[in-house]
Amino acid sequence: MKAIRDLIYFDYDKAKSLHSQLSGGLLQEITRGIENENNASNELGFDIKIIKAKTGEGEKERTIKTERVELYHELLNEIESNLTAKKILKDLNSELTSFNEFLEKVPSFTYIKATGWTTFEDYGRFTNILDNMNEIQRLVYASSLEEHPEVIVARKQIDEMRKSLKRGQNTKELAKLKVMEKNFDKLIQENSDANLLDETFVERVKIFIKTLNPIV
Repeated sequence: MKAIRDLIYFDYDKAKSLHSQLSGGLLQEITRGIENENNASNELGFDIKIIKAKTGEGEKERTIKTERVELYHELLNEIESNLTAKKILKDLNSELTSFNEFLEKVPSFTYIKATGWTTFEDYGRFTNILDNMNEIQRLVYASSLEEHPEVIVARKQIDEMRKSLKRGQNTKELAKLKVMEKNFDKLIQENSDANLLDETFVERVKIFIKTLNPIV
């Protein structure tokens, strides 16, 4: 083992395929045989011996223990060593010195290795944040304005309208509620540091994200 790795994502099936091609077969596990010779009088109350035989010399016993070690994380180390030995793996930290060189050379590389800080773009989470950003701001900033007289009146009117709509849907009342909510948002922004996102902008950003990453 050359390195201990804390893996965030490891494509085990692909790793097995690569290792099989590089090594002419897939090594699934390593078997180690450990042989010990002990005096019989020193035995503990348990053993894990597979083979146990007296040697006839001073009442000694020979123990052979077999360990089977399944490759998993070590498989990545094996693949890296094989790719490096075959000069297929390129280390970007030593191969490149500028961004222009990166753009020029990387497309011709088969396998690359990069060492340094990175960021992971979680588009699903980002989309969820966009959907709830305005509600989060309303919760945070409106709570700091609970004693503001205009906020008290506006919130009471919105609550009464929502209760009315629960008793029966009315198109005019629904449209009126939308206007009241927009005025409430405007009131919050005027009296705090809230910066509510335009709903059309949110939808356009989500369309852009889904175009780049359709699985979101």
